[in-house]
Amino acid sequence: MSVFQDYLDAHDVTRYQVSKASGVGQTTLQRASASKSGTNGISGRILKATALTVNKTPGQVLDEMIELENNK
Repeated sequence: MSVFQDYLDAHDVTRYQVSKASGVGQTTLQRASASKSGTNGISGRILKATALTVNKTPGQVLDEMIELENNK
């Protein structure tokens, strides 16, 4: 599983919820979820969409994803 999907799971959030809250397409989120390149494969758009959904800043989301990635 990707760090993006791990992050969503840790926050009990689905890609569908991120898509609905942010307007980012589910296909875009699916690609991020399937990416094996960790945080390097996550765009600013994905970070902003995720942050909007979990009520955090994009910087906080990125920091937490990096922490998840380092703890794998």
